Amino acid sequence: MLVTVFSDASWCPKTRAGGWGAWAKSERVQWGVQFSGAFRRMANGSNEAEIMAAACALASTLRSEVAAMGDTILFEIDNEHALRLVTHDAPTGRLPRTDLEKEAIEVLLTLKSRHELIFKTRHVKGHSGRERRDRFGVNELCDRLARKHMLEARQRAYDQRLIENGSPSLRPRRKRKK
Repeated sequence: MLVTVFSDASWCPKTRAGGWGAWAKSERVQWGVQFSGAFRRMANGSNEAEIMAAACALASTLRSEVAAMGDTILFEIDNEHALRLVTHDAPTGRLPRTDLEKEAIEVLLTLKSRHELIFKTRHVKGHSGRERRDRFGVNELCDRLARKHMLEARQRAYDQRLIENGSPSLRPRRKRKK
């Protein structure tokens, strides 16, 4: 059975906090199912966050039973580097660059072999301004979910820094009205 999985990540370069959002659909559910959360570990870049989001999305899709043993998983992601990592189809010869990317790929490959899955990918043009009815709308939903969790994780990082240092050095500056 074909299972479509959209995933997206949101990442803050200042705090390295990140969040992910996903939406999955198969014939097992009448409507798509949403998943989201904050990353437990700090990401070092947006590419790293995107592949971590794909791993979280697949794990959540399998846990929710939207996907099952032997399914074909169609990943729809707006980050080309993450797409190439998911399928190990890197025309430029790129391999995972960081330890977190390697760990995320390991999770994906473990789930793939354990559940006998087939992976396919499709690029979604993010932030293209298309109508909400198509794939862009689902990608925007995932983006909003990811951003929400990233903002919460970033606030926790600011609060932790304030507790540790007594200084809100990471807190963004507010613009003064003229």
